[in-house]
Amino acid sequence: MKMRDLLAVIKYVVGQCELCEEVEDGTYILTFRDGNRKYFLGLIVLKEYQDDELRWLLKRKGCG
Repeated sequence: MKMRDLLAVIKYVVGQCELCEEVEDGTYILTFRDGNRKYFLGLIVLKEYQDDELRWLLKRKGCG
C-alpha cells in the first residue's frame, strides 16, 4: 500500500468520526456513534505525514 492510499483511508475514517481529541502530538482518539453506542478508535499519524487536507479534517472534528 502506498502512503497516498493510506492517507486516503485515514482521511475517510476521520471524515466519518463524530469527534476527535488529540491526546499527544500526532496521537488522536476518534469517537464514532451508532445509535446509543459509542466507539473509540486510536489513531497515530506523525506530523510529517499529514497533509493540508488531513490537518483540516482533524481541526474540523475538534483537534486543533
